[in-house]
Amino acid sequence: MNNSATITFVEGLPGSGKTTLSTWLQTHLQAHLVTEDSPHYPNDFSGIAGIPPCLYSTLVQTYPILKEYTFEYVSIHYVQIPHMESRYPHETDLIRLLRQWEFGNEFNSNITLEHYITCSLGLLFKWIEAIDVTGGPLILDSVLLQNPINELLFRNAPEETILHYCHLLANAFTGFQVNCIYLERDSAVQSIDFAARVKGVSWSSRVAKLIAQTPYGLANSLEGMDGMLRFFEHRRRIEKSLLSSRLMNHKVYLVNEQQWDQLREWIQRDFA
Repeated sequence: MNNSATITFVEGLPGSGKTTLSTWLQTHLQAHLVTEDSPHYPNDFSGIAGIPPCLYSTLVQTYPILKEYTFEYVSIHYVQIPHMESRYPHETDLIRLLRQWEFGNEFNSNITLEHYITCSLGLLFKWIEAIDVTGGPLILDSVLLQNPINELLFRNAPEETILHYCHLLANAFTGFQVNCIYLERDSAVQSIDFAARVKGVSWSSRVAKLIAQTPYGLANSLEGMDGMLRFFEHRRRIEKSLLSSRLMNHKVYLVNEQQWDQLREWIQRDFA
């Protein structure tokens, strides 16, 4: 694989081997790896309020302290709610108002799908603008497909909206040399079964319960393990549709636990 400054996305369902491959790529390429556990992971919007300009101008007149904790990007004013709570714990009315605009919470009924899309893309675009690949390759695990599609599906976004969102996100990387490695097993069931074995029963129960409680889960009567599998099968179809639409340069690899060495050889060959 070329060691020049590139961005490589590693995508696939839970249990497809993304973590194993990403870690190998990090060592093999001497690259910087960004995963869901990384500080400042770009898709983590928990605890962030996205406030429209008209409301912000009113709020800041009543609560001038907001200026210290706000940054603006593409007309949205962003506030890290935990920072405000730790610094001003007695400003309960302000914190309550900010929570109403916490767009990373998929259960926040105050946030419309349109507002979530505006806020989340704004922060992602800002993060992309700050990327510096002069120091070497960058590996992004679950940044392009997994988390954006999860969050939009949770909010019961139409499929065409999800496709448009992901294309907008992919287009924001146009200035970089990008590749996408997509890992899959024979079926979504096989991937999730493997993830459950590795992550444990608590993971399966937690994810199944989360999906069932989302607007998507409620609208589609998803319950238990069967509901979780239906969710991930839908996500898999969307991901494959995006890749077939020439989202970006990519290769799909079928994962077999006994053929990891061969898989690495294929990836080195394909992206040399």
